[in-house]
Formats: sequence, structure tokens, C-alpha cells
Amino acid sequence: MALAGLIVAGAHRVEINALTIGTVAAFLQLVRRFFQPLQDLSDKFNTLQQAMAASERIFRLLDTPQADRGTSPDVTLSLRLRSG
Repeated sequence: MALAGLIVAGAHRVEINALTIGTVAAFLQLVRRFFQPLQDLSDKFNTLQQAMAASERIFRLLDTPQADRGTSPDVTLSLRLRSG
């Protein structure tokens, strides 16, 4: 929304010859470059939050006693290899 407002305001100033198109384009690029590190930081924080939530679920599963998991300790898995 803010970017659209800048474009409209810049277009109006270009229309009345107060600014050039190049100046408006340079300002828009400057604004994008200013906010890019903040966006990168928020993306990294989002990834950190997802990892923390996943690790909490994993640790909760690991802390669950064996009897509550629904499997008995004497269950073994057998793998059969098929020759093609």
C-alpha cells in the first residue's frame, strides 16, 4: 500500500514537472533497498520460529514413555529384499 502511495505521489509530481521519472525511480529503489534487510531479518526469524516449534514437537515425542507410544518393545521389523 505504501509503495502504491509513493508511486501515485511521484506520478503527480512528475506531472507538474516537480520531479523527473528518474528521480522517482531512484527513490523507489532506495526505499526497496532500505527495507530489504528488515524483510530478510523477518524471514530468518520466521524460519527460527518454525524450527523451534518443530524441535518442541520432536522433544515431546522423545520424552513420551515407551508404553504410551502404542508399540510393545518386542516388536521387530523385518525387511524383505526383492530381486528384480
